[in-house]
Amino acid sequence: MSIQPYPDVAVPDPARYGRERAHDLIMEWIAAAVAEYIDDDPTAVECDAPFVELGLTSVQAVEISDRLSRWVGLELPPTLAYDYPSIDAIAGYIVDELGRPGAPAAG
Repeated sequence: MSIQPYPDVAVPDPARYGRERAHDLIMEWIAAAVAEYIDDDPTAVECDAPFVELGLTSVQAVEISDRLSRWVGLELPPTLAYDYPSIDAIAGYIVDELGRPGAPAAG
């Protein structure tokens, strides 16, 4: 399966967009990836629901984590979906990481 949600969308820089807007954009990206796997509309994906309730398998969660890692330019653990069990939680974690000194430059 070759899923590329918003492949040409720049990673939102929290310093430029603000934390809340960057968080929302990252959630949209993740929701689009999840929607592809569960065959649903991205706007129908509940961003605060645990991934297991969304119907993702552990393999799919790891695949999304890997693609997300490449998109944001951060090394994310394969256990990301277990450490941060919702789209909202992962987006918050990534915004925090992107705001750290030495983080990859976001768009």
